[in-house]
Amino acid sequence: MTIRQPRDFSKTLALSKWVRDELLTPELVINPKLTLVAHRQLEVAINDGVLPYLVRKQGSTGDTSFRGKETALSSVERKLVFTDNSPPIWLHQNLLSASQSKSIGPDLHAALRARKVPASHSYKRIETDLSPEWPTLGASMRAYPSIWKAGWKLSHILACSPQSDQDPLSDLRKQDPTRYYRMRFLRNLSPFNYFLTPMKKRFKMLINGKAPRQNDLGEAPEVIAWVIKILAEEIFAPAPEVLKAFEQFLYEAGLGFGYTAGTNLPDGEVTVSTKNMEETQPTASDDQARSSIVRRIAIQPRSPATELPDNDYKIYQVNQGLSQETGCDFLVAPNGSHGGWTPMLRLNEGDVILHANNKRIVAISVVEPFDFRDHRYDAYRDRVDNEDELSSTCLTYTGQHLTMDDPKLQVYTQYNTVMVSTSHTGLTLEKVSKFYGYMVNIAHNKLSDRPDLLMHIEEARVAYSAMTDLEEAS
Repeated sequence: MTIRQPRDFSKTLALSKWVRDELLTPELVINPKLTLVAHRQLEVAINDGVLPYLVRKQGSTGDTSFRGKETALSSVERKLVFTDNSPPIWLHQNLLSASQSKSIGPDLHAALRARKVPASHSYKRIETDLSPEWPTLGASMRAYPSIWKAGWKLSHILACSPQSDQDPLSDLRKQDPTRYYRMRFLRNLSPFNYFLTPMKKRFKMLINGKAPRQNDLGEAPEVIAWVIKILAEEIFAPAPEVLKAFEQFLYEAGLGFGYTAGTNLPDGEVTVSTKNMEETQPTASDDQARSSIVRRIAIQPRSPATELPDNDYKIYQVNQGLSQETGCDFLVAPNGSHGGWTPMLRLNEGDVILHANNKRIVAISVVEPFDFRDHRYDAYRDRVDNEDELSSTCLTYTGQHLTMDDPKLQVYTQYNTVMVSTSHTGLTLEKVSKFYGYMVNIAHNKLSDRPDLLMHIEEARVAYSAMTDLEEAS
C-alpha cells in the first residue's frame, strides 16, 4: 500500500480548508463502513471478559510502564496490557489498505483473541525478561507502516494517555478504575479516534502565526475540533449508522464530550512547510559524540530520537548474495580488512544500507545505535563469547557469526556487527555498484539518475524518524 506525502503549504491556508483538503481526503480516510465494523468488533472485545484491556503506557518506571506483559492490578477487574502507539498504527494500516483495495478489513476481536495485535515497536531488556505475551509491531506487520514512509503521524481526537486534569478521565481513575481503563482501551483502538497529520520532524507547522502545542498540529485543539466537525457533517453524514456510532463514541469515551451538529467553529490560518537542512542539522558536539569509540562495554540507554538531515548521511551497498542476513536486523562481517569489511567500523546512525542480492537491490535499511538491551540482540547473545569493543553503532565481539551457520565462517573468531532497521523489502532494483566485496560506499552524486532508489531511501529515512519518535514517546 502506498499513500501520498503531506503537501507543503508555506503560504497561509484557512484551517478548515487544510483539514478538509489535506487531512481528510479520500485516500487518507478509512472507508466509513470499515471504520464502523472495526469499532463494533472492539466493543465486542471490550465485553469479552477473557481479554485484557490494551492501554497506552504512562511513565517510565513501575508496572504501568512495562509494555506487552499482561498485568493484574488489584483495583481493576480485568488484566491490562500497556502499549505504545503500535496497536492503532497496526489497525490503521490494515483498515486503510482494505479501504484502498475494497476488501474486508481484519477481524479485530479475533486478532485480539489470538494475541496478534502488537503492543510495542520493540521491547527493552527489562520488558523482554518479563516474557511479554503480545508481539512487536514488526512481528505483526513484517513491513514498516505506509504512513511513516510517506511522512504522516497517527494523531488522536481523544488522548490515549491522558495527562491533563481537564480530561474527564482524570477523576474516573480513582472513582472507578475498571471503567477508567476500559475507556482508555476504547480510545486506544477505536478507528473513530484516528486522523493523520504531518510529522513534526519533517515539517514546520504554525497555526494563527504561532507554533502549536508540541510543534504538532495533531495536538492543536483547533485542528481536532475541525476534524470532528468535518467527519460528522461531511464524511459520516451520508451513512447515518456510522454517524450515530461516531457521536456515541465521542460521548462515551469523552465522558460527555459529545458533538453538537451545526456548531459554528472559528476558522484560523495554517502554514506547513518542509524543514530545511539548517533546522535539522546536528551540532558538532553531537557528531563527535556519535563517532567516538567507547572502549568499555556498558549498557546505555538508546539515544534520543534523531533528526536525519537531508545530506548528513552516507549510503552503502552491502552485497549479500550468499547470505541470509537481509531481514535479520543486523549486518555482520569478520573483523579484518578483506573484501569491504572495514566500512562497518565507520557507520553512523542514520546511514542508509542498500541490500544487494543477485545484481539487485532487494531491501533498504537505516543504521541504528547499538543497544545491548534490545530484544533482537538477546536472540543471538549466546553466539557472543566476549564483547570486545563498542562504537556508537558497531560492536566488535569474539564468537560465532551472529546470524549464520556456515562452515566457511568457522575460520573467523572475531566479528563486527551493526543493528539496522529494515523498512523496505521485496525490491528488485538495479544495483548501483559492481563492487563484489561485502560493503562499499556510494557517493550521493552516483544516485542523481536513480530516482527509483532516491524515493525509497527518503521513505526509509522518514520511517526511521517515525520509529525513533515512537520509542521516545514511550
